[in-house]
Parts: sequence; C-alpha cells; structure tokens
Amino acid sequence: MSCVSPVGYAMVSQIAPARLVGLLMGVWLAGIGVANYLAGALESLLAGSGIPPFVFLFSSSIGAGVLLLLITPWLNRLSHRSAD
Repeated sequence: MSCVSPVGYAMVSQIAPARLVGLLMGVWLAGIGVANYLAGALESLLAGSGIPPFVFLFSSSIGAGVLLLLITPWLNRLSHRSAD
C-alpha cells in the first residue's frame, strides 16, 4: 500500500474537479481500507468455495491488469485535459 498510495493521491488530485478533491481523497482512503479488510478476510471467504487462494489471487491480478489496460486511454485523456 505504501508504494501505491502516493500514486493514487497524485491521480486523485490531478484528475478530480477542484471542488471534489477532498471528498475523492476520502473515497481513495476508504477504498484502501476496504481492500485491506478484504485482504485480511480472504482466507475465510475462500475457505468454503473450494478455490485455492493462489488461483484466486492469480486470476484476480490478471483481471485487474486487463481492466487497467482498458481504462488507460480514458485516464490519459482525463490527465491531459486537467493539465491544460
């Protein structure tokens, strides 16, 4: 989290409208909190499903990477528009 957090803060402050920056910083922090809670509860969530944790983590990482690749052009347009 400590490596990703500054990048997230920079993106939020760069892309968000000026009047919503504070709110969206809070949303970013809440998202990190929810993600940390789910990471801690992952073993108990997967225990009854029969899915090995490694397979779940591998497939969800690939899915997140594909999602980020798909939204990269949109994020680039937003960041270039806010820089003007």
